This record gives sequence, C-alpha cells and structure tokens, in this order.
Amino acid sequence: MVLLILFTGLFQKAEFPMDKSMAGEAMNRFGIELMKRIDGDGNVFISPYSIYTALGMVYEGAHGKTEGEMRAVMGITGSDFSLALYSLEKDIRRMKGASTIEIANSLWLQKSFPVLPSFREKMRKYYGGEFYLSDFITAPEKERQRINRWVEEKTHEKIKELFPPNTITDATKLVLVNAIYFLGKWDKPFDTTRTEKEKFNTGDGMVEAFMMNNTSKYHYGEFDGFKALRMYYGGGEFFMLVLLPDSAKGVKELEEKLSAELIDSVNNSLKWVSVNVSIPRFTLDNRYRLNRYLKAMGMKTAFSTAADFSGITGKRDLFISLVVHRAYINVYEEGTEAAAATGVTMELTAVRPEKIYQFRADHPFLFFIIHKNTGAILFAGRLSKPETKEE
Repeated sequence: MVLLILFTGLFQKAEFPMDKSMAGEAMNRFGIELMKRIDGDGNVFISPYSIYTALGMVYEGAHGKTEGEMRAVMGITGSDFSLALYSLEKDIRRMKGASTIEIANSLWLQKSFPVLPSFREKMRKYYGGEFYLSDFITAPEKERQRINRWVEEKTHEKIKELFPPNTITDATKLVLVNAIYFLGKWDKPFDTTRTEKEKFNTGDGMVEAFMMNNTSKYHYGEFDGFKALRMYYGGGEFFMLVLLPDSAKGVKELEEKLSAELIDSVNNSLKWVSVNVSIPRFTLDNRYRLNRYLKAMGMKTAFSTAADFSGITGKRDLFISLVVHRAYINVYEEGTEAAAATGVTMELTAVRPEKIYQFRADHPFLFFIIHKNTGAILFAGRLSKPETKEE
C-alpha cells in the first residue's frame, strides 16, 4: 500500500506522554474514519498504518493552527508522539512467526533546499527515514520515476506508479514517502481443490467469484446485524478480521456504525468454535487522492498557503499540495499479500462448541489485517465485488 503526500511551498507538542498503545488507538480511529469517508459503493482498500505514518512525518514539522488541526484529526493527545509511533513500529516489526512485514520511510529533498538539522535527526531517529538529494527543478519527471522505483522495490513490485505523471513538478521541494509490505500464510490454509466458482451477491446483482472453503476451528461470533470471523496467519502475530453483514445490502449500514471501539469489542467477544468458512479469493489495487477527505476531517490549514511547517525549514514556506495513497492486496488459498505506500510532496508557497457455524461471505463485507499484540490496523477494506480471474 502506498500513500503520497504532496507539499506545496509554504512544533509545540503537548503536556503528557503518549505511549504506543495510545498511538495505535489513535491510528485505528483515524483509519476507520478515513475509510468511511471514501466515496462510492465499490471496493475500498487502504493502509491506515501507511497513511498515518506519512502524516506523522509531516506533523513533526507543524506549528500553530496547522499543528492543532493535525493533532485533532490524527487523535494526538499528548507529547512524545515520535517515540510512541516509533515504539509501535518496533512492536509490529518484532516477529517470530512465518509472516513478513517490511516498513520503509524516505525523504526526497531538492538539492540546496534548507531543512533544519533537528527535523533531519527526528526523521532518522524515529522514522528510519533515508534522505535522497533530488533535482526537481530541472528533472521532475526523472525524479518522479526514481521515487516510484524506490516504492516498487520496497513493496516487492506490488505498488507501481505511486506518483502519477505531473504530480512531481519543478515546484516540488520535499517528498515524504512511507511504504509497507505484508505477506502472511494462513494458519489454516484453504484447500485449492475445494475452491469453486460460485455466485456472489453484490447487492445490485449476481457475479461469479472463486469461493475458498474450509471447515475448522475459528474465532467466531454473531452480533446485531452481522457475523465476525478471525483468521490467523502463521505464527499468530497477525490476523484477518472479517465483518459480514446479515444481508447483501447491509454493508453500508455496518460501515456507518463501524468504529475502533466496535472492532475491539468484537475481537474480545469471539468464541473458539467449529465453522464452515466460505470466502472469495480476490485481488484489489486501489489508488486515492486524499486531500478532500483529510480537509473534510478538519485538516484544512495544512493544504493552504497559511500552513505553518516551520519545524521543517525554519520558515513558513511549505504547504501540502497532494496526498496520494495506493494499496494492493491479494487474498488466496495459501494466505495474503498486501502492500501500500504514502507520499508527501512539498512545494514553496505560491457459542455452542458442538455446533458447526456457517460463515458464507458471498456478499459484500468489511475486512481488516490487524497486529495481535498492539491491535494496530495495518490494512482495512470493503469488498463489494471480487475479481473472478482464475489464478
């Protein structure tokens, strides 16, 4: 998954410490609120982690009203935000199981453009951010391709063209990018011989989907208007949580009441029971320009010439011009592969155990890939219509 934030040219932190659990909770609330604002009834797939981290790098240089709005939108409630986010990432990276998680941050700086040593040090210390000198003034297209190649490499070639043509220009001064890659094999893989082409009810009609089937013990629960299923990846450090509405047209209603608190409550209420699981094999590759969604959430000043990112340059000479996010996921019989990237470009101003429960996901549903120990939502999506191509 990839998120791109573009800054067009234009610090007080808080009073009490923010820890990694608070950072994870804030990230989840932010990600769910953003997902609910994305238009349309089609497929949605984002990485709250990638978007939040990219915005976090930008936030480190914010002051005044710009900082206040970003704090409110991102749910930052205390000091030590940098350390809290860093500690959260360390926990996510600390794996002993079979899953793979790779996270990388980079900053692409116009040659001779001044950046404060304090900002450079914070990017290095807390984000592991690599700085690359760039020539946006005379070779913006070449630099766009160079950044895109970096993203492709860090996401194992799953995220391509994070920055579309003409998004990096001669006015660009700084580009901040986060990339995340996940590969997990199911703890209980689906038998490929049991995958069958069946009907999937989109709510507006029937389409064909390759339905994967398995019968085993899972964490399962039934709630008001929906069912929930938790499927672990090998090692038990990550899992997919699927929320399935009772009706084919119920996904919007479920999404409206969706919250980080609801997800926590559901996760804590699931029971270890036998379940017949049927879920589609699917691949999503989604791109978003997030400016208007972030503005609608309350982050307006950062996108205007009144922005104050003087914590980056020492001057009020940067603003965000574009936030782009791209996310990819492939859910198949053996497991899940997912990737995302986010970039920021800156320019100068101008229940019963013996019963076998049924979980048949043959209509739209919500899904989340979550880190067990921290509860951080790495990826979140809505599947409205699965692809039907054969593997």
